[in-house]
Amino acid sequence: MGGEFTEEDRLRCDEKLRRMLAWVGVQVPEAVDACGKMNLREFIFNLLEKEQVSEDDAEAARKILRCLEGRKLLNERQLQAAPISRREGEKLCLETASLMRAIMDLKDIKAGRRASDIEKRSALHGVDDARRWMQYIRRLKA
Repeated sequence: MGGEFTEEDRLRCDEKLRRMLAWVGVQVPEAVDACGKMNLREFIFNLLEKEQVSEDDAEAARKILRCLEGRKLLNERQLQAAPISRREGEKLCLETASLMRAIMDLKDIKAGRRASDIEKRSALHGVDDARRWMQYIRRLKA
């Protein structure tokens, strides 16, 4: 598990992040230091629950979205070229996927999707999780 984050590791992470819906099943990070002191997961969940988002909340969401997108780009650059350990690279890859999840949730809010959509997505996540487990079990048996 130790050692350098190799070119093969970088390609694997890049492929994972470029896949459609790479962020599915990944939790929104609780906090992103560069975006201020707040519980990001709670902030997004509260916005998704609201019937109507206030202008102040919408502005805060736009600022956080810009910050998260900047952090995601920084992470992607580090994953492409920075001399990091395998452990740091894997952690950074997972963090980048969680940033993608937060970005998608904030874009959903911007597009007007709300709590009822959360229930639908939650059900779909359960189906996706079950499919992934079945694929994993099949690979183990093979």
